[in-house]
Amino acid sequence: HHLPADAFTVKQERAKFDIPTSTFYEPIKKGKKTNAICSINCLIQKNYDITFKGPDDHLSDKRYLAVGTKALKTIFEDGTYLAHTNVVGEVSLKLDTIPPIVTWLPKTDITRLIEVKFKVEEWGSGLKNHYLYINNEWTLLEYEYKTKLLFTNVNTVIPNNTVIRLEVIDQANNIAVYERIVNRK
Repeated sequence: HHLPADAFTVKQERAKFDIPTSTFYEPIKKGKKTNAICSINCLIQKNYDITFKGPDDHLSDKRYLAVGTKALKTIFEDGTYLAHTNVVGEVSLKLDTIPPIVTWLPKTDITRLIEVKFKVEEWGSGLKNHYLYINNEWTLLEYEYKTKLLFTNVNTVIPNNTVIRLEVIDQANNIAVYERIVNRK
């Protein structure tokens, strides 16, 4: 199907999909044998909006919309979950109450911090922010999405009892804190 130049909205139970004009699509079908809100089995060339009326309780900020296994950045407002995407597939409302898992990847020679590196695992809503502090001073981190590594290069002689603190926050506001005191060898 090809959309005409006017607005196009599909409503289904508690879900609404606003698909941009002048794009190609196939009709939205109800998900089968899953807990999906619905299924979008088509090629959509442009971004579209998903609006879903869902539960409004103490876990509302821990829920997010997903298409297949891809978590969407979701906003919860007035009992409605909102997301913007061009990904197609089964749309579902998921719950993330588990914080990311942080693993320190130490260097063998710690007399100078050449590189501070962490492995971060997040299987739910995706990462939102990360903050690294070395002796209470904020330090810029880089994130390598494919390897799930957070790292920074610091070329400073570190004193004994250096405190390294990493805070990682996911899209559902679950927080993981990793803290370590590093001493020179």
